[in-house]
Amino acid sequence: MGVWDEEHARQRAAIDKPRLERLRKIAKKFPETSEHDRFGGVWFKAGKRVFLTFHASGHNPDDDHLWAISFATSRDDQEALCHGDLFYPTPYMHQHGWTSMKADKPDWGLVEELADTAYRRVALGRMLKKLNG
Repeated sequence: MGVWDEEHARQRAAIDKPRLERLRKIAKKFPETSEHDRFGGVWFKAGKRVFLTFHASGHNPDDDHLWAISFATSRDDQEALCHGDLFYPTPYMHQHGWTSMKADKPDWGLVEELADTAYRRVALGRMLKKLNG
């Protein structure tokens, strides 16, 4: 097992299970959503495309218990969201518009809204048709 594999395994073992479970319930409301363990966190995909993640924030590497929820947002949405203390550009993915929310005390209504927007950004037409019923 390599150094990164060990770090990812450590992060996955320490994951905030109550918040993950709540996020999982939100993500599973969307058609054809699947869940994958990646890089020590959990990624939710619409078909083959990731729209939502739960992971160690990377915002403060000295704090093992700081978690983040990341969304596939547009660059315009990223710019609008990242003005306060709650949101920041997602490390390694920010150039594609990804935005992270600190998960210490998330506003779950806002999480649902952003998850819906993120899903709609990446979902295929047939998935959107199912979602819109």
